[in-house]
Amino acid sequence: MLANKGGKQPIPIVVFPGGKDRKPTALATLRRHLEKLDENSRLYVRGHGNATKQTVGGIGWQEWADTLVSCGLKKVGLISICACRAGQDASVADSTEQLTADDDFRTMGPNGLMFEHTADSFASKFHRRLGEQGVRTVVYARVFRVIVKQKAGAGFVAGAKTTGANKEGIAHMHHRPRSKLAYDWKGPLQVRRWVLYGEDAVLAAVADLLA
Repeated sequence: MLANKGGKQPIPIVVFPGGKDRKPTALATLRRHLEKLDENSRLYVRGHGNATKQTVGGIGWQEWADTLVSCGLKKVGLISICACRAGQDASVADSTEQLTADDDFRTMGPNGLMFEHTADSFASKFHRRLGEQGVRTVVYARVFRVIVKQKAGAGFVAGAKTTGANKEGIAHMHHRPRSKLAYDWKGPLQVRRWVLYGEDAVLAAVADLLA
């Protein structure tokens, strides 16, 4: 499922025409919406994520990327993948291990970026595939399980994303530290970094000022 968020425009929700839903009418509907996007638009990809099979909504990263491009996606400011563990590398069995092994990406490269050579998550491959076809944008993906709040309540606004660790008994929370990765481009190279919140964001801003 796709949703576009751009300024004050309404957010249409479109069923992705993949797998059994790949029908001419569905492709035409998707094309009609994608042609309206520009660098100020935000596109949400929603579906059940499977980090082992590297699918979202039962569809692989290549079909997602190729269908978006073939249906007219040329520019978009940001694509946010709201699916469980879409940012978790397939080579890592547990996302908590991935966070420990990769440590803090801000310390691992210039401008807080980590150059990607071996990243093999759904998101990294999806992002790379789009770039190879001329759609160079930023992609957000979570390394934990994610829930999108359908209604406002309990301190959350409708549409808020919460993430929970993979171990039982750890509650979901909004803006969990080190839960969301941003995939971007630095020249011809794919890079990734943590999306920082709260104290981490403040510390990063201070470090940038002192650099």
